[in-house]
Amino acid sequence: MPAGLVTLVGGWSTDLSFEEAQADVCVSEIIGTIAGSEGAAVVLADAKNRLTKSGADMVPARAVTMAGATCIRDLAPALSFSPYALHYLDELFRVKGGPFDVRMCVEGADPRHVLSTSAIVEDLDFSVGASAEGRETGVLVMRQPGRVDGLLLWIRLWGHREDEPVDAQSR
Repeated sequence: MPAGLVTLVGGWSTDLSFEEAQADVCVSEIIGTIAGSEGAAVVLADAKNRLTKSGADMVPARAVTMAGATCIRDLAPALSFSPYALHYLDELFRVKGGPFDVRMCVEGADPRHVLSTSAIVEDLDFSVGASAEGRETGVLVMRQPGRVDGLLLWIRLWGHREDEPVDAQSR
């Protein structure tokens, strides 16, 4: 391939294969609301191993999911479930053998809703081949008084390994 020529190959990385040249850059949009919730670690490790040259740039390079203690009622005072959602939750609880904590996406959160320090939930470094297995542990220390009834999760995302991250909490 001549120098300076860019070839864009789109599609599901799991469906792609290259007979000749490997990619210099892999760009993905598989990051979920929790960084690895859509299988990013497994999918991008496979893409890195099969489809890219050694030292290729992965974009994003890294995604870290953070957590902090919060009061959901302060964040979303009118939070309620629709009858359809309640039926769905009841069915999930029945299938799983009982109730469990549910994950919800709540809009409008900002740093003032985090009552504690933050801790890493998962750290996916795609530039070195993120692992789907993780055993992150952390300690949350309360910074201000308040009732805690949930954890607020957000993402820190590095477009390039040398860039400063975009922190969803500070937006």
